[in-house]
Amino acid sequence: MLYEQQQFPESIERLQIGLQLAEEMGEKKNVFTAHKELAYIYEILQQTDEALYHYKRYHQIEKEVQSDEA
Repeated sequence: MLYEQQQFPESIERLQIGLQLAEEMGEKKNVFTAHKELAYIYEILQQTDEALYHYKRYHQIEKEVQSDEA
C-alpha cells in the first residue's frame, strides 16, 4: 500500500475515493476496511480527531456487517 511507502496524502485521497464508492455501492465490508485504514494513517500522522472518527465508524460498520451475516 502507498501508506507503507509513507505516501500518506495520496493514500488518504485514494482511500476516501474508495470509501465514497463503497458507500454508494453498499459494500459495507469495503466501507469498514477503508475506515480502518484511514484511522491507521491518521493515527500515524497524529491527527487524533480524524483517527478517532474513522476508528469509531470502522467498528460501527463492522458490527453491522457481523449482525447482517448472523
